[in-house]
Amino acid sequence: MPPVARPTWSALKRALSKCGQPELLALVRELFELSADNRAFLVARFLARAAHTDAAEGFVAAPYRQRILDAFYDKGGWPRSKPRLADARKGIRDYRKATADMAGTLELMLTFVETGTEFSLDFGAEDASLFNSLSSVLGEIEAACGGKPGLAL
Repeated sequence: MPPVARPTWSALKRALSKCGQPELLALVRELFELSADNRAFLVARFLARAAHTDAAEGFVAAPYRQRILDAFYDKGGWPRSKPRLADARKGIRDYRKATADMAGTLELMLTFVETGTEFSLDFGAEDASLFNSLSSVLGEIEAACGGKPGLAL
C-alpha cells in the first residue's frame, strides 16, 4: 500500500475556496469553540485590531498573560518546582503573531520578567536557565525600545 501523502496548504486552500461565507463562518466558530488557544488567537487577531483601547487590549492579552503566570505557578497559586519557561515564551510569541501589537508584546515580556523575578525572590530559585531566560527577554526588551533590530523570542 503506497504511503498517504501529507495534506498541504495548497490542497486545503483549494477546498476552502469552494466554501461559501456561511460555511467559513461555521468553520471559524467550530475552531473558536474547539480550544482555548484557538479562541485566544481569534480574539487577538480580530478584536484587538477592531477596538484599540487599553481595556480591549488588556482583555485580548489576558489569556496570554495567564499562560505566563501558569508557567511559574499552578492553578492554586503554588510555585512550580521547575518553571515552564518555554511555555511562557511561547505565549509571548503567539500573542505577537496573532496581533502584531508591539506594545502588548512588550507588556507581556515585562510580565515574564517581573513574574520570573518574583518567583526567584519568593522561592529561592537558583536555576541558571531561569536567569538566562530572564536576561534574554530583558535584552529583547532593550533592543525593541532602543530601536535595534533582532527582536526574537
